[in-house]
This record gives sequence, structure tokens and C-alpha cells, in this order.
Amino acid sequence: MSKTQLTVPTPDTTENPGTLTQIQPLQQWMEELPYANPLQTAKLLLKSLTLLNRHPGSIANRTDLMTCYHTPFHQLADSARKKNRTSTHRDAAELYSLTEKITIEISYGYKIAIKEQHYFQKGKVPIEQQTRLVYLALDSLILSLLFTFAEHRQEPGHIWPEILQLYLLAEKLRLSNEPVDDPQHKADSNATVRTLFKSIVLIMLLDPSKLQQNEIWQVYSYLTWWGEYARITALKSAADGNGGRFVIDLQGSGKPHAFSPETPPKNPESCLLLDSTPLCNLINQQMQTIGTKTTPSVPGLKNLNIASIQQLLRNMLVAWHLQPQRRHPRQERYDWLIIACGITDIAHFLKYGGIVNTAPSESMLDEELVTIGDAISLIRW
Repeated sequence: MSKTQLTVPTPDTTENPGTLTQIQPLQQWMEELPYANPLQTAKLLLKSLTLLNRHPGSIANRTDLMTCYHTPFHQLADSARKKNRTSTHRDAAELYSLTEKITIEISYGYKIAIKEQHYFQKGKVPIEQQTRLVYLALDSLILSLLFTFAEHRQEPGHIWPEILQLYLLAEKLRLSNEPVDDPQHKADSNATVRTLFKSIVLIMLLDPSKLQQNEIWQVYSYLTWWGEYARITALKSAADGNGGRFVIDLQGSGKPHAFSPETPPKNPESCLLLDSTPLCNLINQQMQTIGTKTTPSVPGLKNLNIASIQQLLRNMLVAWHLQPQRRHPRQERYDWLIIACGITDIAHFLKYGGIVNTAPSESMLDEELVTIGDAISLIRW
């Protein structure tokens, strides 16, 4: 992945007269959209974006044109997330489907703008514009991926590699920490390409396929507030294999995975290290706080009861830091089950991790035996 390669649609051979390529006509068209009818608005936006992204030749003001679509797009996306494709209402399901297609077209538009600038190699594009283009291209790709995760569908194979390429481009051009004005970003600090990238890496580590319906949007909303607490550093800064450390290979297509000193990556120079420990410490504090409140409130997690909030935070904690471990070593004894009956025997088992006279007799091998009394009971299968 030494060269940036982004997927964009093939341009049309002839120009469509309905394509809006000037700012004023597009803004006027936007003002006349039927916003009271989200479904019709979505259809019109999708058609307009499709024509723009397939327009033959370069468009000098493409970045400004794409900015006009930003606000109505996010309004539709917020509405669609509340009414997913599985909704029994046909219009709601259609709106969700259309919004997902618009998300893809939005990503196309920003990727085309980046390619038209020749990936900023000429140095003629202001750094603020470079940063915003990469940020919005990355944001739309992430949203497209989240729409897929929300329905437990298999993700398109090109999206994750393109996310890595865009972040690598931002790092090469030293744009990753440049501030971006993004109303969707809720944290006190500025939105940056790096904070956005950290959010999608954390979501990938959470294994979205195991989340309940719409929990993916709760996690995404939570990370717009708190994702900045995770840290990204060079891989060489990893001193040990403690929990909360994950490897991101920017030159490969593999997903983030737990760091292990025993099996270091083959190309550490192209890898980054995500440290989720500060974020997990924050989650621990939030779990302790909401446990003492009758009306819990965690910024980023909306319309959830206390049990749902605690469970979701617990899932985050396990995925991003804690690796579940047994209190006692696995007992490699097959075909039989140990049952401790009686307070004395249970206390002995919990204290010492073992039992008295665990070895079965020869007569027990082919029969079922249940002994109830003061001694440990054994069931043989």
C-alpha cells in the first residue's frame, strides 16, 4: 500500500445538463428541497450527488460544492439511524437505505476532490483545506462502514484499506493533528483526523457483529465525546504486552489486533500502537458513578436505562482493555463433573481451589453416582 489508491466511480462520457456544478444554483436548489418530506429529500440528494460524482472532467470548486451537501446529509443520517432498515414502516426502511447510498456518494465526492488535487503533492492547496478534505472523506467512509455494521452485514472489502490509506496520507502530510470544525464532534478538544481514526479503530476492536441492534450508533456517539482519551503512538513505545495495547498496520489490510511482545509484527516501522488505558480508566469511573445514581447520565449514551448503560460500558471495557481470565487454572478432567455440597466443602473449594478425595474409584467409571452428605459429591457420566 505504498501508493494512495481510492475507489471512485467511472466518469460519464458526456456531461449531463442536470448536474449542478456552480455554487449559487446549488445553494438555491438546496433551499427549495422538501425538508418536511425526508424521503423525497433523500431521493433528490442522491440523484444530485450521483450526477456530480460522474461528471466528466475536473471541477475546480468541487470542495465547496460538497460542503453544501454536508448539513442536509447529516440531518438525514441522524433521522435514518433512529429508523433503521428493519423498521416495519416502509418509508423508514427506504429512508435508511437511501441514506446509506448517499453516504457512499458523499465519500466518493471527497475522494474525487482529493484525487483532483493530486493528493496535495503540488503544495498549492492550503493546509486547512487539505485537512478538511481528508477528515470528511474519512468521516463518510466510517459512516458507510457503520451502516454496514448496524445491520450485521459483511463489510465491503475496500473500505478499511481506504481508511488506512487516508490516515497514512494525513500522517505523511502532517495533517493528523490539525483542528477541524465538525459539529458532530462533542469533546472539549478540537476534532482532528487522528481522533476520528481512533474512534473507528476502537469500534473495530469492539467486534461490531456482537453488538445488539443500534448499539453501534451508541458506541459511535459515545466516542465522539470520549474517543480522544485513547492514545496513538509509534509501535516502538510498547514496553510490554499489558492489556489495552493494540497494533495498527497502516501498510496492510489486516484489522487492529492485541499487541504481543512474543509475536511482534514483521514490519514494525509501518505500524502504530493504540493505547486504550486512559479511556478504560475513564469508563471505570463512569461505571462507578452511574452505579450510585437512580437517573444515570453518560454523555454520548442516550435513551438507555441504567442496566443497558452498564452492560455497554462493560463490553467496551472488556474489548479495549480487560482480557477475561479464570480465577483458577482449568481442571483437565474429562467426562466427570465435581459438585461441592455443604458449607464446609464449598468453603474449602473456594479457598484452596481444590477438593478432598477428587480421584474417582474404579467402580465409578461406568456408573452415575450422586453422594449427598458432608463429603464432596461426584457425578460420573
